[in-house]
Order: sequence, then C-alpha cells, then structure tokens
Amino acid sequence: MRKLLVVLALLALPSAARAEWYEAVTDHFVIYAEGERGWLREYAESLERFDSGARRLRNLPQAAVPGANKVTVFVMAPSKFSNLANSRQIGGFYVPRTSGSLIFLPRNPRTLTNDPTLFHEYTHHLYAVSWASIALPGWLSEGLAELQSTVELRKDGSMLIGREPTHRLWELRDLEVDEIRYMLTTSTEQTGESVYYSGGWLLTHFLTFGTARQDQLGPYLVAVNSGQSLDQAATSAFGDLSGLDRDLKAYRRGTGLRAAVIPAEDLAVGNIAINELSQGEAATIHLAMRSRRGVTEEDALGLYSEATVAAAPYPEDAPAQRMLAEAAYDAGDYAAAQAAAERAIAADPAMASAYAYKAMAMQAAAEESGTPASAIREVLEAGLQADPDSAQLLELYYRSFRSFGEAPSALARQRLIQAFRIAPQADSLRMMTAHQLLLDGKPADARALLRPLGFSIHRSEMADIARNIIREIDAGDVAAALRATGTHS
Repeated sequence: MRKLLVVLALLALPSAARAEWYEAVTDHFVIYAEGERGWLREYAESLERFDSGARRLRNLPQAAVPGANKVTVFVMAPSKFSNLANSRQIGGFYVPRTSGSLIFLPRNPRTLTNDPTLFHEYTHHLYAVSWASIALPGWLSEGLAELQSTVELRKDGSMLIGREPTHRLWELRDLEVDEIRYMLTTSTEQTGESVYYSGGWLLTHFLTFGTARQDQLGPYLVAVNSGQSLDQAATSAFGDLSGLDRDLKAYRRGTGLRAAVIPAEDLAVGNIAINELSQGEAATIHLAMRSRRGVTEEDALGLYSEATVAAAPYPEDAPAQRMLAEAAYDAGDYAAAQAAAERAIAADPAMASAYAYKAMAMQAAAEESGTPASAIREVLEAGLQADPDSAQLLELYYRSFRSFGEAPSALARQRLIQAFRIAPQADSLRMMTAHQLLLDGKPADARALLRPLGFSIHRSEMADIARNIIREIDAGDVAAALRATGTHS
C-alpha cells in the first residue's frame, strides 16, 4: 500500500516539472518559448516595455502592428540554439523577411531585464520599419542599436536607457578624434570597422543626451536625405568638425554620462495572449525553427525527411502541415508542398503563409503541370481575403506576373508598393520595388528607396548592387540602373 501511495504522490506532482511549448502574442511580437507559462508572460511584458520605451525615445508610433509584420521570437535552450546557429559565440540573430522577421535567442537568466543582442537587433528592425524611407549613415544606424542595447528593465517597471556598453569599453578608451571624422565623412562601403559601433554609440549618446547639441541630429538627417554628401551633411549640421571633436572629448571625460529613466506608467504593455501549442505544433516546433531559419540545398532533403515523419500523425494540425509544406518546397517536392499547404488551409483558413506555400508550389511546378497564372492568383486572392496585410502574399501576387513573362498590372504594382510599406525591412522587397519604380520612369523615387540599403556597413551583395544602381541613376543612365538590378529584381 505504501508503494502505491508513493506512486500516486509522484503522479500528483505539478505538471510544471515537464517543460511545455507556449506561444505569446503581443502587440508587436509573437514569441515561442519552452518553459513555464508565467515566465513567458513576464518575458513578453519585458519585450513590450522595451519596445514602448524605444518608441518614446524617438517619438515613434506606439500602435500595435499588423499580425503579418510582428516579429517572431524563438527562445530556446542554449544547446538547441548553438545547434541552430552553428555557433557558440553569438548571443542571437535576426533574420528580416517579407513573410515576417525572425529573432532566434538562447534562453538565459538575463533575458527578463537585459539582453543586449535582442535589444540591438530589434532596434534595427524598429527603425527599418518606422523610418523606412530615411537613410541612416552606418555610424548612426549602429549607434542607435548600441544605445538601446544597454537598456535596463528595472523591477519597478521603469526602463533605464543610456548606460555605457561594457563590451565596447576598450574600443571607447582608445577612440581617436580622427576616427570620428573618418566615421562621419567616409562612405561605409569601404569599411566595416568597429568605430561605427563604438564611435557611433558615443556620438549618438552625445546628440541624444548632451545638452549642447541635442537639436542637431534632426537637421543632420535632413541634410543626408536631401542629397548632401556625408562631408556636407556633417558640416552643415555640426559646424566646424574640430569643434564637435572638442565637445565630444569633453563629454566623454565628464564625471558620468547621462542616462534617462522612463517611468513604468509611460511604458505600454498592451494585450498579451498566452497559448499552449497544439500537439502537432509542439511535436514539430524544432523542425519549424530550422526550416524558418533557412536551409541549404544539402540540408533541405534531410529536414524534409524528418518533417514527413514528424507531421504524419497530425494531418489536421495547421502549423505542423505548414511546416511540412515549407520543408517539402525547399526540398523541391512541389506536389507534396501543395498538398500539405492545402491541409493547413483546411485546418486554418486564416493562415496566410499556407496560401503562400500553396501558390509558390504551384508556381514552381507550373511549367510541367501547365497551371495557368490565373489559378495561382486565385490562391493568392483567397489568402489576401483572409489576411489583407500579408506582405508575402502581396509580393507573390506581383511576382506571378513577372514569372509568367507578363507586365505587372496596375493592381499588381499597387500591391508591391503596399507590400513594401508593410515589410520595408526586407532588402529583396526594397530592391524589387525600386526596380519597378525605374520601369515606371521614377528614378528619383527608386534612388530614395535604395539609399538606406546603400548605407549599410555590412558587406553584402545587395548593398553593393544598391550603390551601383544609385551611381547609375546619378549619372543619368536609367537603362544601366535597370540592368544593375540583375536577378535581384
């Protein structure tokens, strides 16, 4: 009898001992995490508090964003994150997508109060969306991200912003005046040096909190975006740069750098819904993370094999079937991808990404199957009725014309512009929109659209192409600018 009671007692232990997967849906995020419901609610609240404080600092819109453009955050055990990232050296990473941007993070004790990687990467996303048409020189883009990476979310609900980045202290200590001038006046296409992070943080901090020049950042951005060179913009906004050097050195030598506290009552959290994942989604979440992170051609077949087995018991589970549709599509099995997408739609008629994968699979197989463009557009129209704000579906509608060698209709061009307004963080979508503006005879608009991409300090093929297009537009050769878009249009 005693043994029986022990067994019954063990069975009665709280189920919290077994980790479950949960989803938190907030005004600006969709968060997936393995753990406890209470922890995830606190975590979701901390992300919303950070978002609210960051928006208040620059007077950005506070309203909730459409579901299609919420950032999806995956929080997982450190070992699982290391496997996903193929690295133990990074603290997280951000993937901007038309279908919705993603952030992947390891769970650690600091994530409720301070997570520099998350705050840095989300800041890039926040400005890419909120200031979509504003070109930020590399030093300012990284300076804003570094400034907000050291935010501290306090136990009383307030937020402290302005602390020094401890991981940059050695760079700040050795920072020279001529490096600041170089940072301000040199095109970022020639360098990716750390001065854009350390010097960018210091100058951004000074222009934000320093009393002498608080009103100069706005005029500087206006000068940069009116077509002035970096040299001209710096001089017109800051005056003699030797004076800026002196002020910046004095600010750095001060007894303490200023910081700001945003009270708890000024930080909006909004609505938070915590949902336990369905059996099918929980069983396939790790495969979904790998798939959504992106796979190589070599890895796609192995993932598809795993996905087929994992999703088989859940034919009526929309997330599991949507994951299978993506895995099958990446592996080149378009018939299976379409079938899985149809099962996902049947289970959840509002799942925009399922319509996207059905249309993409039909498009990929169209040459062999003889599927007309009209049939693909019917699928996209149905998806847009379910989710009119899906940038992915809007973009695919535009692509359905180009893929069949047809000139995009007025509606298709309108939907492309709409897609860009919803998801300006996606470089490929920015490039495609600029290409269409060039075709429409609007090179000045295309140039303005590409300048934010052209200022990127990170070496990338897309940034190089953007700079080449801008040079051709400046030279008055629109035909050459169109050719420069290449396969990325």
